[in-house]
Amino acid sequence: MESHLLVESVQSVHFWDRRSPALLYGASPIFPLSHILQVHLWQSGFKIYNIDCAIRFNAFQLMDEALRRELPGEDMLRQIMIQRAFTPYQILDLFWSIWRRERRKPGKTLYFIYAPCKQFFDGDVQEKEGEYLLKKLASVLSLWNESGIPYLIVESSSYRSKIFSSALASFSALTEYQWHLDARDGGRRKERTFLLRDMNLHRNRSLPLSTTPLAAEQERKRIRLA
Repeated sequence: MESHLLVESVQSVHFWDRRSPALLYGASPIFPLSHILQVHLWQSGFKIYNIDCAIRFNAFQLMDEALRRELPGEDMLRQIMIQRAFTPYQILDLFWSIWRRERRKPGKTLYFIYAPCKQFFDGDVQEKEGEYLLKKLASVLSLWNESGIPYLIVESSSYRSKIFSSALASFSALTEYQWHLDARDGGRRKERTFLLRDMNLHRNRSLPLSTTPLAAEQERKRIRLA
């Protein structure tokens, strides 16, 4: 990213209280930007776990930022976790397994969720099926919210699928902090500039950090896959 102010705004303690679910979406530089944020959080003592749904995680970007900060890059990479899922069903299974694990033994892990929608729009997935499964994904994430599992969704701002808008609306409803990275062309040389928009300045608040296990288990059974 060329804009140092943009990077500094993301790293600011006022950007996100780290306990609440958040959504960062927009132009493609959100992905390298999120890696810069990830290094910053690791440096601040957070345990990072990446859920990569569309090959958006890039270890080289992490290492570049670590070198820029003169941090021990190899130590950082050994401590930052990553797990990939390549189909909608693998993604749902992974989200369920993390929820069950966090309920048994709550940790201090911060989850980065990269491009969760993409696999649901794959050509092998029928539109109605994709729409149904995305609703299941939102339901699982609602249980994450109730259990106080912190996460940051990093997603593109558009897909060709006409059901993406409803998926993005679901993520917006689930997350307490949302930012949109807007790309603009300006000037005679068509230089690209980026503006990070805070989408909910007046309603930022934290979610409860615990829930009743029985209620959560009942909800899980109600919405689990057939």
